Amino acid sequence: MLMGYFNAHRVGPIDAQWYQNVTTDFLTQARSGTFPVVMGSTLYAFNGAVHPFRSAPWQFVLADGVDILSGRTLAPVAVEHITAIASFCAAVLILYVGFARSRPKAKGVAWLFALSYAMAPAATVPFFQYDMYMTMTAQPVMAAALLCVQRIIDGDSVVASGWLGVFLAALWYCHPPMALLTGMVCGACAVAGLATRGVTIRRLIGGAACLATFGALAAPYFSS
Repeated sequence: MLMGYFNAHRVGPIDAQWYQNVTTDFLTQARSGTFPVVMGSTLYAFNGAVHPFRSAPWQFVLADGVDILSGRTLAPVAVEHITAIASFCAAVLILYVGFARSRPKAKGVAWLFALSYAMAPAATVPFFQYDMYMTMTAQPVMAAALLCVQRIIDGDSVVASGWLGVFLAALWYCHPPMALLTGMVCGACAVAGLATRGVTIRRLIGGAACLATFGALAAPYFSS
């Protein structure tokens, strides 16, 4: 499915060109010793790129990590492709590990679920057709957030509630539209759980933990 990205050529229409320019701008600055990169300043920064560098920088910071590991020897578009492919594989692995831990006797089902996710058109088509790099790099965090929801529904875990707040906040730094959608889904699941199972002190504490961690970590995003 990802064979089209095992090359050093841009894949996709206008969005792909924008992502490539912004990533190249970020990596050019990082390679020259600028960190943190907070706005576009090279020939590739035709639109300034102030917003994604300041408030949704995860794709570019992750790409910089890949660039460092590769010895800063690859073309920026190749680094961009590797970043997206690694994120996709990480999302599948997170889903498998999370479900395998919660269902130790159903590891085969966990693999089936993870692979089904990997091949689901809703998860793959936007990336394959439109080069939605931010969407792809947000997928591991989305998967982790949904696994937290599953833990909360299974056992009213306060720890999982706290981690859910962490992952929901992290999503805003990855890709705001997906953060909003994931937050809406998680909120709907939480409300449905309270409506069907009732309100308890433990569930209220879990909700408070989620909101507190989310508010503390997402505040810089919204203030930006």
